[in-house]
Amino acid sequence: MDEAQIQNLLRSIAISSGMVMPGTQISQNDRLTAFHFLEQFKKYDPRNGLREAQRVISVCVDLLGRSAHVHLDQGVDVTTPTKVYALSCISDFIVTNYYGNDLSDNDRTALRNAVRTCAKQLISMGDGPAPSGSSGGSVNNEQIQRQGSRRIIGAKISAVLANMAVRDFPQRWTTFASDILAPSDQGGLWNTTDAEGIGAKICLECLSFIVEDCTDSDFNSKISTTRRNDVLTGLNEISSYILAPIFQLLSDEYSLLLQTKQYLQGQGRSLQQMNHEERAAYISEQSKQQHAGHVLFQALKTMEVFCHYMPLEWFTTSGYDYVAVFLHLLREPRCHIQLASLKCLDELAQRKLDLELWFRLINSIPAAVQEANAATATDWASDPASSSDNNNPKDKLVEQLPFFRSLSKVASQLLYSHVAHANDKSVVSLLLSILFY
Repeated sequence: MDEAQIQNLLRSIAISSGMVMPGTQISQNDRLTAFHFLEQFKKYDPRNGLREAQRVISVCVDLLGRSAHVHLDQGVDVTTPTKVYALSCISDFIVTNYYGNDLSDNDRTALRNAVRTCAKQLISMGDGPAPSGSSGGSVNNEQIQRQGSRRIIGAKISAVLANMAVRDFPQRWTTFASDILAPSDQGGLWNTTDAEGIGAKICLECLSFIVEDCTDSDFNSKISTTRRNDVLTGLNEISSYILAPIFQLLSDEYSLLLQTKQYLQGQGRSLQQMNHEERAAYISEQSKQQHAGHVLFQALKTMEVFCHYMPLEWFTTSGYDYVAVFLHLLREPRCHIQLASLKCLDELAQRKLDLELWFRLINSIPAAVQEANAATATDWASDPASSSDNNNPKDKLVEQLPFFRSLSKVASQLLYSHVAHANDKSVVSLLLSILFY
């Protein structure tokens, strides 16, 4: 396509996504014309087969390779909807027989590299935490919009890479571990240094999609049993490459969370008692804390999928004690980390556990809950700047209700899913102490 055709495509994307200059009148006919143009663009002529499909994909690869897209007639930046549209076209192509049977290995590699290049562009766009306004609380709207756009594109990239992996890994995509899970400065996509950790989030979501596509019957209807088994076997072979960076991510982000918490609690004053510089520093640390919490939550959501589907050896004999991580993070209520950790333990409780792991959970949860309650009480007492006006103890207990409800579910799962283990009164007594602590 020449540049005029590209601009026509961008115009249709701008109209369909509602991204036009203020005051511009768009009729219903304009919207229908734009919609039909975009739908017609990604259709393949059956008489031309793969050649016609490659024509569409080559345009999409070109769109992904550009750092920005501006519709010149309107002067509107349509980068986000354009990249999402290009990725959607590639995703539609991946599920066709053209990709599965006709595309050469070199073309597959080139297409994967194009999507990875788009991901690397996204990672390189990373900027610092959202700045605070002069009032000490407002946030730059443009930066919020930019961060939201990055998340949208990142989620689409994760889905496309997962679609490729379930069809190519490990036989045709032998470099999956290094292409995806290696640090971004070593050719991979794993990156936690920018303000959002967008590289790590892409990798985590990609892994979640792959595991679900290959194990959950709601997702795997279009993937053969042989292919699913091949992918799961490949994941087991590279499990150390998967678990190591996630474990390190949890450790690093939790350390950052503790550092910011120590700073925030050490101020000993409310925001109203701080001067402008102190308030700005306090809000900056809050932003760091929120970012670390969100990354931790995303990592735990991926581990929840692993706990449900992947071999138990991943969490017990892999060299990384994830069970201890889940128990330790019960003490952190921020960003729903506490609930996400409980969900991981709940998924493990529903598995067929051996006596050693089952008894470890039974024996460790009461102490972990006691530590979690103590940590929560300390947080309430030592952070006056962020505490609510209502310090009624009953209201604080209401805030903890989701935690204790999830905890009771884990305890019940451990009991009725492992009745054969619970044949001793001391074991049952220990389990009941979880419920009535």
